[in-house]
Amino acid sequence: MDTVLIGGFAFLACGAVIWLILSRLQKSEASDRKKRLLTYFLLGLLVIMVIAVSYTHLRAHETSLHL
Repeated sequence: MDTVLIGGFAFLACGAVIWLILSRLQKSEASDRKKRLLTYFLLGLLVIMVIAVSYTHLRAHETSLHL
């Protein structure tokens, strides 16, 4: 299984969705505090996504070394 390709696609898809949500959020009439909190939350999710993809790729690479 090509974890780099799948992980890269998942990261790009997640990044695109977050970008769309943030661009609509900035145009909304929500309070600045709500905008800021949601922005931090979404960027935190993106960081967690990067960690998850890296961890999955590491585990797949380790198992391929122990054939």
